[in-house]
Amino acid sequence: MLYHAVDIPAGVAALQLHWRQRITGLKKGAQPWNDARIMMDFLDASGKKLSPKAGSSLTTGKDTKGWEEKTTSFLVPPEAVTLALMPALFQVTQALLISMTFR
Repeated sequence: MLYHAVDIPAGVAALQLHWRQRITGLKKGAQPWNDARIMMDFLDASGKKLSPKAGSSLTTGKDTKGWEEKTTSFLVPPEAVTLALMPALFQVTQALLISMTFR
């Protein structure tokens, strides 16, 4: 898992996340949720997680055919000052190549 915190400018009410992903050789773990995913949390000024979360986890349980473009949008809670992005291989048994770029 990689943790990356992004500051949210004051007054922003919604965000749109764009990313490209390429996945090769992914083998899920024993549980259905053992996959490749992007987890996201909104944080307040004290670092406390807020509800609702930033959309649901964005999951992938299979290889892609080359690079794929993805987009998702979500509302920002008024007290949020940070979006924590956490792309992860969540207890998978194998992944030969996982590449992502965000904008």
